[in-house]
Amino acid sequence: MSALPEATFLAFCSGMATQALMQLGEVPFPDSGERRENLPYARYTTDVLKILRAKAEGNLSDEERSYLDAAIEDLETRCAQKGV
Repeated sequence: MSALPEATFLAFCSGMATQALMQLGEVPFPDSGERRENLPYARYTTDVLKILRAKAEGNLSDEERSYLDAAIEDLETRCAQKGV
């Protein structure tokens, strides 16, 4: 059994961003290896990341803020390209 990553805010946000990429069909789901889209959930997951960033404002490290900004911008672009 592989070791779990440290439970950090950055690791949590990274997992959410990866989940959104799976929902966009950009990354295969680990359980099946298949790529499948669930665009409404991709938009929802992106919106949750935006809420987390807003609620954590003032408590984020520079690394966390930079990661969230880049991840949200990337996901927003990908959602827009897919029309969601």
